[in-house]
Amino acid sequence: IVELDTMRERVSTGDKAGLLDTLAKARSARLNLPVRVAANDVVEVRVPVPDRPGVLAEITTLASELSVNIHDLEIAHSAEGLAGVVLLFVDASQAERFTSGLVARGYKPTTQVLE
Repeated sequence: IVELDTMRERVSTGDKAGLLDTLAKARSARLNLPVRVAANDVVEVRVPVPDRPGVLAEITTLASELSVNIHDLEIAHSAEGLAGVVLLFVDASQAERFTSGLVARGYKPTTQVLE
């Protein structure tokens, strides 16, 4: 509400410099947003993980070693804090290579095609 009131004030008083500054900041923020990928090109890889230091680094390093691009990731923590699930969104064409690498490292990933 405060920001809207500020913009209303800038418009009503003709504060061109303030408006241009606000619009430039908004443009910069918008350009830094991630680009959406078509859902049919991306697979969700779910990796159950123990809650210990280095797990995320192991998984992302493996992705790098296998030249697998991670479009996005999310970490779902267990309420007990002993385990969690890492959700990774990768190219469908790379999912099998990535999951095979995870299995070879002792992880038990599952995949799901996004709709």
